[in-house]
Amino acid sequence: MIATEEHDEWLTLDPSEMVRLQIRRFDIHLDSSELIAKLLRSAASSLDRKEAISSYYVSRESGRRRSAKAEACFIAACKGQLVGTLTIEGTNLSSPCRHYRRQDVATIHRYGVDPRWQHLGIGRALLSFANRWAADLGYAQLALDTPVAAGSLLDFYHTLGFRLVDTVHFPGCADDSAVLSRPTLSGWRYAPTSHASRRLQRD
Repeated sequence: MIATEEHDEWLTLDPSEMVRLQIRRFDIHLDSSELIAKLLRSAASSLDRKEAISSYYVSRESGRRRSAKAEACFIAACKGQLVGTLTIEGTNLSSPCRHYRRQDVATIHRYGVDPRWQHLGIGRALLSFANRWAADLGYAQLALDTPVAAGSLLDFYHTLGFRLVDTVHFPGCADDSAVLSRPTLSGWRYAPTSHASRRLQRD
């Protein structure tokens, strides 16, 4: 089966301006790995507890790259600028996370949106694209992880239908990770309010 490789959407920047958002596969001849790394650092630094979370993502990526197998990197571009990115990985049998070792689970990594372009729907568009990509390849679940301290991210993922399935301490990371997953179904189910982070902290 062939997975979706490109998708266009329209974003409303203000009441008088709509622009095209293009999501496509990373092209080594057109795109810069350095710019993607810079974007991810900026996105992490914009979160709550930015110093601890930025350190978490550096450690998490260093450990993950040693075990990653087949993966696909996608970028989001708008008005000629790189505005977002994510990487989707298939089953990773060597992952320390049991959920990631399942044959029917695809996982998201290196996900972020340029802080100057946040709150416009780009992050949701990227995750929706990843959902279709995983479904096209026959995966039943789409999963990701985030530090347990990232309350705003936990709530955001919860509104998109992701649910906590495990808490894992990945090698090299100071903080535990919340592992979240959702079915690769068409469309997204939004929860009007979310208290996922508070539930996690109580458990």
